[in-house]
Amino acid sequence: MRRALGLTLALALVAGVAMLWSPPRPARAAPSRPARLPRIVLIGDSVSGEVAAAATAATAGHAQVEYVLTIGTANVNDDWWDVWPRVLDRDHPDAIAVLVGPWEINRPDLGTPAWSAWYGARLDRWADLLRRDGARLYWLTPAPARNPTIDARLDVVTSAFRALASRRPAITIVDSAIALGATGYLERTASGDRLRRVDGLHLCPAGAARVAAALLDAMAVPTVPGWPRGAWATTEPAYSATECPP
Repeated sequence: MRRALGLTLALALVAGVAMLWSPPRPARAAPSRPARLPRIVLIGDSVSGEVAAAATAATAGHAQVEYVLTIGTANVNDDWWDVWPRVLDRDHPDAIAVLVGPWEINRPDLGTPAWSAWYGARLDRWADLLRRDGARLYWLTPAPARNPTIDARLDVVTSAFRALASRRPAITIVDSAIALGATGYLERTASGDRLRRVDGLHLCPAGAARVAAALLDAMAVPTVPGWPRGAWATTEPAYSATECPP
């Protein structure tokens, strides 16, 4: 009996030592979270919406693209300024691109010293709001217009955008005319693809693709193969059979 008790105690002690000196189990690694895709916000009028459709298709799986419609800053109510903090709080963008122009040229004092001071101050305020959280800011120049009078007025606001970038070096200018393949208005590519809609202002898919490609190149965002000919190029808002005829 005494021998059995001793054996039991010995086994218990051995077990206790084994438990005491057993090597610790390796900690389980926490499940890895998928990397957050870069977030891009495109801001602007319906032309910007056409570029946004192209950029969304181009960056599938590489970035998250959001589009915010606005006609610009020249013809808006005071509560327009309240929109941008809400956009930043909702989307938390890493990069922001602005494309406006045709709605900015209607003031009778366009191009005067008084207009330049007034409009420049509005652009400064807008840029500072958009840069609040450190997002990279890109400003696209408006695409040239077929109508020479409209085109000359667009040149005035383009100069204001370039002056804004000179005052704020963190802003990158993306030249839409160069992206489309010329310094002035260009209706079609050399191979015959239609770049511009019949109104001479808006973009057809080939034009939207060129502008989006230039913007994404400036942002250093990768694109998916073959995206310019994807399904996005056959539906609105990028395409209209009546506005983009062969």
